[in-house]
Amino acid sequence: MSRNEIVLQNQLSRAEARCLDLEEQLRVKKQQWEQAENIYKNAEFHCRRLCEEILVRDSSETGLGRTYSWDGLSMAEMAIKALSSLRKYNVKRTDLQRRLLDIAEERRLKIVSLSEQIEVLHNCTEHSDAVVNENKAEINPEYPSEEAEKPLEKEIPEIKKDPKPAYTSAPPAVGMVVEEDSDISEVDIEELREMEELARDVSTKSREIPVHPAKKIIREQQRVKNKPHGAHLIDLSEYQKKTTDLMWRILQVVGKDGFSSYTDIEAQIQKMKLDKVTQNTVRMSVRSLYAMGVLEQEQISDPIRSKFMAYRLTEVGHRLYKDKYKETPVLSELDIIISQHDNPSHGYGIKALWQILSESGLFDSVSMDRKENTIQLRRGGLYIPDIVATKDGITMYLEYECGTHVQADFSAKCNKMLQVTNNLYIVTPNREILQKRIMNQISLWIKSKGGYKGLAGKTVRVTTATALRNENPMDEECWQVIYDMTSDIPIVRT
Repeated sequence: MSRNEIVLQNQLSRAEARCLDLEEQLRVKKQQWEQAENIYKNAEFHCRRLCEEILVRDSSETGLGRTYSWDGLSMAEMAIKALSSLRKYNVKRTDLQRRLLDIAEERRLKIVSLSEQIEVLHNCTEHSDAVVNENKAEINPEYPSEEAEKPLEKEIPEIKKDPKPAYTSAPPAVGMVVEEDSDISEVDIEELREMEELARDVSTKSREIPVHPAKKIIREQQRVKNKPHGAHLIDLSEYQKKTTDLMWRILQVVGKDGFSSYTDIEAQIQKMKLDKVTQNTVRMSVRSLYAMGVLEQEQISDPIRSKFMAYRLTEVGHRLYKDKYKETPVLSELDIIISQHDNPSHGYGIKALWQILSESGLFDSVSMDRKENTIQLRRGGLYIPDIVATKDGITMYLEYECGTHVQADFSAKCNKMLQVTNNLYIVTPNREILQKRIMNQISLWIKSKGGYKGLAGKTVRVTTATALRNENPMDEECWQVIYDMTSDIPIVRT
């Protein structure tokens, strides 16, 4: 073998070794890339799920009969949208919590005030009884008081030397010292002080006298509570000048009665039978209050009214009402529904379904009260059905689904229902949501349970809210889709 051949052979061997080394490095890199890609996909999946959880709570991002606002968005765009929605959600929840704290503080102060009044009345009653006993003892020595029975000579022998008339009994112990209070006159205060000094002179025993602030501290707490914070210094006079008598009536309907939907507000105003008040003037007044920033409006969708406006007091409206009527406004229906269901469209949809079933007259009772409907599960946890309807001892648990739940939450709810009943009733706002969302979610849930054989004996019935109107939910024919767990294909009725 020539010298050149040997050199070429060595170069070939080095090249082959280098190639094998590069192939090994490439294989290791591919494994690292695949691992990193799996981590990224897993993180992206959970991030999208987190963003969906946030966005489904925003009624402006979801709506009946239309696709989700985040469909087709990239992960970064979806995260930005979710962050904006979360900030708005936190602002609303903070405002709701502040209102709850205001109401709770007001109730607490009332309880404290009533407790103080009860204690004052109790001590006054004891004092009156003691005075009656003392008078009896002075009038008729045969009925001496308890204090007169005590040997005063041993305790206070110096009293006999006093030229003043000896007291036959010690005055009653002072049960309380009342600080400045408009309900007690100066004469009463002077008498209490004299009784306290006399009690110290007569008895050598030390007595602990509890001091009750009566209404003084309470008034101070209320003064501090009602003092406006620096961040909310708003000149209410400008708003008051622009507010008409009809607007004040509307604020009273919202702040005192708690009505939120425009139809309910208008109905309450019409019941007042005010002069020169029409539907148009009510509508214009509500719009003016919204433009002034006194009312906050939110567009709601439900299966009965399609779309309507719901209103609640803003921070300005809250202060304006409190300044006018000297009381804290109640939580509006919209606030209560948001606190219970987060998504107002879902909450008002449940209310619409409850109204349909109640007006049908087919059930002995129909309840949408969450506290009343709460069920303790055998395996732990709670299940709160949207609607519970009973008829002749038979109970139906109905869920109102708008298709806004992610699959994991939907499956978890179905699993809870299985612990309570073998018949799952699901109602949707319209047929489009039923076909495009709910049926797919039910199929995925059945697959996760091992297929229809794993749910033998169970039945899932699905229909729309409008289909239940003038129909009997106990009748099988009114349900548009039925999963009887005899096959993978459901029974679909047109």
